Amino acid sequence: MLSSLATGYAAVRGYQQIIDTVAHNLANTNTIAFKERRISFHELPLETLRQRRLPHTGNNLPEPAVGTGTAPASLKTFFETGALDFSGNPFHLAIMGEGFFAVTRPDGSRAYTRAGAFSVDAAGFMVTSGGDRLVGVHNLHEKGMDSRDGSLSIASDGKVLFVSSAADGAIAQETLGTIPLYRFSNPQQLLPHEDNTLIPVEDSGPPQQGVPGEGGFGEIKQGYLEKANVDLSQQMVALILGQRSLQAAARAMVVADELWTLTLNVRA
Repeated sequence: MLSSLATGYAAVRGYQQIIDTVAHNLANTNTIAFKERRISFHELPLETLRQRRLPHTGNNLPEPAVGTGTAPASLKTFFETGALDFSGNPFHLAIMGEGFFAVTRPDGSRAYTRAGAFSVDAAGFMVTSGGDRLVGVHNLHEKGMDSRDGSLSIASDGKVLFVSSAADGAIAQETLGTIPLYRFSNPQQLLPHEDNTLIPVEDSGPPQQGVPGEGGFGEIKQGYLEKANVDLSQQMVALILGQRSLQAAARAMVVADELWTLTLNVRA
């Protein structure tokens, strides 16, 4: 009976973790460039019936065994590209394919993100909503962009240009930087941080820099934002299954407890 309670508890704990993961995905369906997370489990060691002091047949057949439950194995993030949503904002960027933007944090360290809802701060830098500066773009105020007529153009290969018209009608282009992209050998190990950024750790591998559109890196789309890659219908189905399974596991614990109570009463 005690093993039944332990197995039921492992099931309840596992299904609760599934529900928590699904709830986290659902809560971020409107978060820019959010990536779906899925939890996986592994089976705990089996307990043979012989160990439970039941009669042994003496033959060479495999000993019958009973499961002891499951335990979480890993929490994986799926980095498939989400749908692109046109915003029309020239400072909004999306990545079509593999890669991350690099941003410089206030302490000088770097973080990585796919959330391209950038804007220009008072100092003239392209920044995230949390104030982290996008790597690869010069100070726009120092370039006089705010005092001249023209438009910002960011090509699919990351080149940042200020396009303006001269007095004679000629089109002038001035380079304001080049936005690189980065990837990791094991992005599953990247550490989630605030403002939808990721911090590299030893297990994720070092950042590998590349040119957008080359060497397997995705292209940059100006004026677009990447939506979350969460499938709402699948998450709702997973939530319902998790809740029903949790109820069944809890009921199994109640039945095991009732049987244990009956056994103690009989012995008494």
